[in-house]
Parts: sequence; structure tokens; C-alpha cells
Amino acid sequence: KIMRSRASDKSYLAGEFRTLLLSELRAEAVHNEDVMKLKHADSALTLDFVYGDVSVLHADEKFRHATFQAASQFNCLEFISPNITPEHGISGYEHDRTQGPACSIACGAGTA
Repeated sequence: KIMRSRASDKSYLAGEFRTLLLSELRAEAVHNEDVMKLKHADSALTLDFVYGDVSVLHADEKFRHATFQAASQFNCLEFISPNITPEHGISGYEHDRTQGPACSIACGAGTA
């Protein structure tokens, strides 16, 4: 999906929002050539615990295909307090330096 800014006329690749069951993710992985190459590669999967600014890490080209796991409320939205609801939107994310909003901003078009 493509999102276009009315203000700047710039286009952004937003992706598609989906919530899948684990069984559906596994089924998709079986049909993904890149995943199957990794599965059968001689290299091992690596796991790193990194402390730092997640927005800097997201922008680093060496992490282009990386998976980032961040703290989440598991509701597809991130709120700084129980008083904030989906109706408040995502504009408060820029002031919330916790992992969820920081990761969401790094993928801004998809978040919007």
C-alpha cells in the first residue's frame, strides 16, 4: 500500500496491516523463498540484545531486514497512560520515548 502526503506530495510505502495466527505465519514462511534460503543455509541465526536509540537502529542499513522486538501493549497501538484511547490517534508518539512508539515512528507510514 502506498500513502501520499497531501502537504508534500511525497509517497511512502505503508505496507498492509494484518494480524495473523502463528499457524498462518508458518504457512506463509513455507512459501517465501528468502525464508527457505535462510532455513537451509549453513549460517546460524543470531540474537543480539542492544541498548540504544531504536530509531537510530531502524535507520541503519545493516539492519535492513532485521526483526526488532520491542515492549508492546499487544493492542496494535501504544499509549503512554490508561487515559489515552485510540481516538487520541498517534500524534502523541513523538513525545513518548518508550520502545513501542519509537518503533512505530521508525515505520511511520505503516503506523498511520
